[in-house]
Amino acid sequence: MATVLADIGGTHARFAILGKGKIENPEKLAVADFKSFPAALNHYCPRPGDLLIATAAQPDGQNGRWRFLNNGKWVIDPAQLKKAGWGARLIVNDFAASARGAVALRGKNLIAVRKGVAGKGDSRAVIGPGTGLGLAYAVPCGKGGWRVQETMGGHMAAAAVTEEQSGIMALMSRIYGDGRTLVYEDLASGRALPFLYRAVCEFRGCRPKLRSAEDLLAKAKDSSDAKETLRLFHEFLGLFAHNAVVTGHAFGGLYIDGGVTQKLYASGLFDFRRFAAFMELAVAPAVRKRLRQTPVYIVNNPFIALRGLAEMAKDGT
Repeated sequence: MATVLADIGGTHARFAILGKGKIENPEKLAVADFKSFPAALNHYCPRPGDLLIATAAQPDGQNGRWRFLNNGKWVIDPAQLKKAGWGARLIVNDFAASARGAVALRGKNLIAVRKGVAGKGDSRAVIGPGTGLGLAYAVPCGKGGWRVQETMGGHMAAAAVTEEQSGIMALMSRIYGDGRTLVYEDLASGRALPFLYRAVCEFRGCRPKLRSAEDLLAKAKDSSDAKETLRLFHEFLGLFAHNAVVTGHAFGGLYIDGGVTQKLYASGLFDFRRFAAFMELAVAPAVRKRLRQTPVYIVNNPFIALRGLAEMAKDGT
């Protein structure tokens, strides 16, 4: 009987088989191609077995179901899975799994954009702009082990430190039009990019020409509005990283994951200099020094959460 690993996000579902401590037959599926999670699962593995799940969904407090904030069609229902013959041994937050996976990665799976100096005993933080924006921590514990702390950090109230950022945030609040407080996911995620672009165009007094995040990334080297959008994206992501590292005392390393990050890096568009300028704000000198020494990596492995699930299985989580 196979043990299946599943990483379920808002845009993609990733699956793999857990072999003898190794990940085998990884596959990425588009969520939009399937009407439900069981349909995607059965497409990947028609014969039921054990199941370990990392998911961007949230428990809804009713019958153990997990529901997605940005994908109303899909629900993860352990009772339904059990009825179909699946044993859902573990369901965890996707970034909790990514945090556990990140500290196990080596070699070409990590791109060191700054080697830094990891403090002994310091936590590690994983952030990830994908469809949404995630954050989790890996905290070292005895004998080389790790304790994972999930968070809802992407929904941390956002702040501006420049007049331009304040103006852009005011415009975005009006564009979103739902009256809620802006959070970092509203500013530094794939979902946010088209709204950020509209705000930039309005701020600059020009008409938007691009409609999607994909269009924006494709035109980023030719369109000045797209370039300005990505500059601000990196500034807001840097501010988010600042809060994440300082609050979690994660000076041991910052790992940047997520589909948007990987697309930016592959296209030569990841602006580490701009990102670092806002991650390393001119705060207390001792804090700024630690921020400047913090190793920063881009995760170069699309199956990091599956790796984390495999490590959690070995840990006995």
